[in-house]
Amino acid sequence: MALKDLLDAARRRLGLVDPVAEQLKDPPREEIRLTNPWHAVAIQPGPKRCAAVEALLGQRFLSKDAPRLPLKECTEAGCACRYRHYEDRRHEGVSLDRNGMPLPHANRRDND
Repeated sequence: MALKDLLDAARRRLGLVDPVAEQLKDPPREEIRLTNPWHAVAIQPGPKRCAAVEALLGQRFLSKDAPRLPLKECTEAGCACRYRHYEDRRHEGVSLDRNGMPLPHANRRDND
């Protein structure tokens, strides 16, 4: 047991800690670590698009190389752009919609 844990236990026994406040404490945050080196993101524009995001539609970026949101050149006051996550940045041969996102069943035949 770490010294901090011993001190916390002693404070609780002596009544120096509010039990309700102790329960409301945020749980420790886990560090998020990517295990897939090809994890990628694309920028999903919000309802109002600026010219900066229009230039990036249809592009995927490795997560570590993605531009931060809101974009530096963004002209929208309440930018609502988000990242869309992908396991892999490659999407060759996939049809894209007007937002630059892959279409579902884009390569299926009409009689399927």
